[in-house]
Amino acid sequence: MTRYDYQYQRRIQHGRSPPHRRRFQRISNKAVYNLIIGTIIGFGFGLWYSWEIEPVIILDHSPSNLESSHYSEYVLMIAQTFRVDQDIDLARARLGTLSKQRSSSIASDQAEKMILTGANHADIQVMAELAAAQGMITPALESYLP
Repeated sequence: MTRYDYQYQRRIQHGRSPPHRRRFQRISNKAVYNLIIGTIIGFGFGLWYSWEIEPVIILDHSPSNLESSHYSEYVLMIAQTFRVDQDIDLARARLGTLSKQRSSSIASDQAEKMILTGANHADIQVMAELAAAQGMITPALESYLP
C-alpha cells in the first residue's frame, strides 16, 4: 500500500521519513542590499516628512489659561501636594500661577464649590487644610478640618 505525504503531495516509502528541505537556504546579496536601501530611503522620507511637512508644534501654556475642570483638578493637586510636603510657601507660589490678585482665597473658594457639588469628602478635607494653612477658613470648611 502506498502512503502519501499530503504536505508535499508525493509518495513516501515505509520506514523512511520525507526529506526536510529548507525554504530559504540562503538569502541573496541582492535581497540584503534592497532591504538596506529600502530602510535608508524610508528613514530619510520619515525625517523629511516630520521636519518639513508636519513639524512638531510646541505650545507652552501657563496654568492661568486652564479650563474650569482642569483648573479645579490643578488646585486639588496643589492641595494634595501641600498635604504631603507641608510647604505653604511652595503651595502659595503654585496658586500664584493661577491668579495674581486672589491667590490666597483660591483654595477656600474651590473647597466651598466642592462642598456644593458634592465632591469626595477626602478631597474637600485636603482643600480645607490648605485653606486653613493660608488663614482663609470659612464656617463651611470648619467641619472638614481635623
